[in-house]
Amino acid sequence: MMARPAPQPLASSVFRDDEKAFSYGGYQLIDDIVVPRFGEPHRWPADCIGRPASRKPSDWCFVFPLDDPLINLQLREYCFALLNPSHPALRQSLIFLSAVPLSVATIRPSMMEIRKVMDWGREQGLPDDLGLWDPEDWHEEIVHKASQVEGAKTVAFHVTAIRRLRQLAPVLTGISAFDDPWGDKTAEAIGREAYDEEAPSRDTLATPAIPPETWWPLLRGAWTYIHILAPDIFRWRDHFTQQREAPADQPRSTKARPVRPHETDALLEKWLRDPDNAVPVHEVAYTNVAVGTPMWTALSKMVTDGRTMNIFADNQSARPAKRRATVHAAISEGRVATVKATVGRGRGPAGPRYIAPGTSTGVTPKMLDDDVRGWLANPDTLVPVHPTDEHGKAGEPIWAMVARMIWGPTPPEANRHRNTKRLDRRTRQGTARARLISQAVADGRGIPLDTTDLWAGWRAYPLTCQDTAHIQRADGTSAPWRTQVSAIEAAFELHMLRAAIYVFVAAYSLMRDSEVQEIQRDAVRTYFGRPLPQDQARPQTAGTVLVDHRAGRRGTRGSRAAVLASHPPVRIATPACRQAEPHGARDPFRLRDRLLHQRHQHRRPPARTVQDSSLSCPLAHVPQDHVATRRTRTRL
Repeated sequence: MMARPAPQPLASSVFRDDEKAFSYGGYQLIDDIVVPRFGEPHRWPADCIGRPASRKPSDWCFVFPLDDPLINLQLREYCFALLNPSHPALRQSLIFLSAVPLSVATIRPSMMEIRKVMDWGREQGLPDDLGLWDPEDWHEEIVHKASQVEGAKTVAFHVTAIRRLRQLAPVLTGISAFDDPWGDKTAEAIGREAYDEEAPSRDTLATPAIPPETWWPLLRGAWTYIHILAPDIFRWRDHFTQQREAPADQPRSTKARPVRPHETDALLEKWLRDPDNAVPVHEVAYTNVAVGTPMWTALSKMVTDGRTMNIFADNQSARPAKRRATVHAAISEGRVATVKATVGRGRGPAGPRYIAPGTSTGVTPKMLDDDVRGWLANPDTLVPVHPTDEHGKAGEPIWAMVARMIWGPTPPEANRHRNTKRLDRRTRQGTARARLISQAVADGRGIPLDTTDLWAGWRAYPLTCQDTAHIQRADGTSAPWRTQVSAIEAAFELHMLRAAIYVFVAAYSLMRDSEVQEIQRDAVRTYFGRPLPQDQARPQTAGTVLVDHRAGRRGTRGSRAAVLASHPPVRIATPACRQAEPHGARDPFRLRDRLLHQRHQHRRPPARTVQDSSLSCPLAHVPQDHVATRRTRTRL
């Protein structure tokens, strides 16, 4: 059965279909991004005016229903009028709005509230023209809204949306002008009446301050990550990033580009000009071959450096005959070398193997054996084994992971099982290599790895950490905060570092959440009013405000904080990533909660070694508490 086509959209008598949705609001449109038109009935993405980093793409787009053409037109007119407050049609209708338009984040939910009002009215059998509703109908609608949601502020926003509808009624199709059903009451008062709430006291803070027992451990934990742990995390990030890159195999080639005849003649002349070159001839007589006959195949490979063995072949062309005559002339001059017949078949020193420039002959079995022995020669090397019989025999090496750790990732153009086949026990050479690895496991050099998460794979393999930062323990002793780390744990710590950046910047800059996420790289260009020199290192540039001004530290103390503020993988948001990420900007509150509640509880990433990896928690205990960005402003 074919789907029924959507009804044709209606045309407005006030606004033209070709008018841009962002025209009369003083917008600074972004180049190369399409601006939606009023006549587009379904979607109006607002990316043309720039999407804040704290907003998801779905929150920055108007979506209108297509099932009812009249409601579709009314909602488009409603949004268009609020987006363009200085439109001439509004002035002609004596509608005077603020010259600064409301935000998309306000207009979009306001439009959705109007849609809910229209749907409720149809369920109650009320007229489609909202201007014909009685005041009692509006009061009943508010009671219904209060029963569906919790909070007087939600009802107050609903009332404000209705009042905007009343103000714009002269330019909305099918909606008559009507009086305010609530008179002079404020939207907040109407919302409180819906829940029988009393007005809050002026002395009551809407946003309570963060308790000191949460505030100070939180900041100390963020600063610990920024100032002490960041260099280790960056070093691990770079190491595992390099491990993810497949080694560039040199292409193996025994075939050469076809050589033109005149180029072959030039190669022969060049070879004969060297007085040390002698023409190989047969040492003994063979069937149909007399003593002293030139070995044409071997000579062809010698002249062309192994490219071909047929430059003297009789192909009914004058060129091979001419080349043979040139060779016989050299023989008559005594430039002869008698060799065995094996050379004539292309073997031996007189029959080289062609290796094209930039190529290799490939790896040899001996080279692969040396790779395995070299990997096992490191005393810190542990062989990953199956902890249970779920995905393999318990205690047996995880061969795919072992191959990955020895030879790295497989190049895209190669067979993805190429490295694993080098340990194939069905071959003699693979069995010998597997025996070396199994012997290492028998010697106690195995490490069980939980492979229930199929995505983890080699990322769960821990590496020994060298020269990590030392932290103070609760008993007063000092110890490295990590002795080993896996790729998954390094990615986890990188997220922790990003969370620390967010908390520290929000706490000491007093910025809102959206303002913090809008910070771009190279944002700091001055130092106490003096322009920073262009050749100054970025770490010093980016760390000035974070460290010198707030933390009371100057000079190079700001370098580590600056590294985290300027490095691409830990930036909070950029215009490029906001437009490119399909799921919107990163959730800063999830990062903040990670720093608040995960570290002090010693939570581990999901894929880990079965053995306990050595970890000293670098953060003090942070009490469980709800910490919003706006509460940092109250705290300070």
